[in-house]
Amino acid sequence: MTEQVDTETPDFVMVETYKSKEAAQKHPQEPHFKHLFGAFEKEGLFAKAPYLAHTTTKAGFDLDRSLL
Repeated sequence: MTEQVDTETPDFVMVETYKSKEAAQKHPQEPHFKHLFGAFEKEGLFAKAPYLAHTTTKAGFDLDRSLL
């Protein structure tokens, strides 16, 4: 997880890689994920609602998906 540092209200970014869109959609429903985000909510870490962003790698070490 990373935190934006150049703003008064930082964004927290979790970068995760999934083998399928279905796996990405299922993960937030898992108990451990709900527990983590419940703790974030309780601590007041969310300035805005969390969301799942689907991205694609354009460059860098992550481009070689054969390692997954």
